[in-house]
Amino acid sequence: MIRMGVIGYGYWGPNLVRNFAETGGMTVTSVADLDPKKLEIVQRRFPGVKTTMRFQDLLENKDIDAVAIATPVNSHFELGMAALKAGKHVWLEKPLTETSEQARKLINEAEKRKLVLIVDHTFIYTGAVRRMANLIKSGKLVLFITTIPPESISGCSNAMPMSSPIWRCMTSRSSIICLGNSRWRYPPSVPTTFPTHRKILHILLCFMTLE
Repeated sequence: MIRMGVIGYGYWGPNLVRNFAETGGMTVTSVADLDPKKLEIVQRRFPGVKTTMRFQDLLENKDIDAVAIATPVNSHFELGMAALKAGKHVWLEKPLTETSEQARKLINEAEKRKLVLIVDHTFIYTGAVRRMANLIKSGKLVLFITTIPPESISGCSNAMPMSSPIWRCMTSRSSIICLGNSRWRYPPSVPTTFPTHRKILHILLCFMTLE
């Protein structure tokens, strides 16, 4: 039985608590949030789950094996590192961290302590996405990627904060694309000589910079 603690009961935390509670082999032990009203909701929905306004209580609790962190991205690194140093396996909402340097530090810490660090790219476990990945690997489906600059999209800019929902969606879609392990192609359009017996998956990516 995996005993979970959840830090953050705002936008996505309720989904995590519900799914962990309903998954066999898992149980939710505690939930931490800074808002006492949200903790009251937890207590009403899950009477057996302990609540606290101190995330440290979860890290100090020896009855908790892993923690899920569903807080604003600017707190991911600090909370994730604290959890790893406390000997907890860590489930982090996407995006993992604000910078690739922070992400690498978390990965190194998890490897050093032989702990699991996972990002919530749940779509890659769905049947439809895994089927798509198998089709790409088999050559029956070809992946085309087109990139367009952010300035060409109304309301988008390079200065978009990491807290934006667009960043969350972009990292999720990228994880799906990488699952296919396909041969990348960047044509301006579909060539007329392209084999007509193959289906084409055309994905539009915008304002994404990879480090």
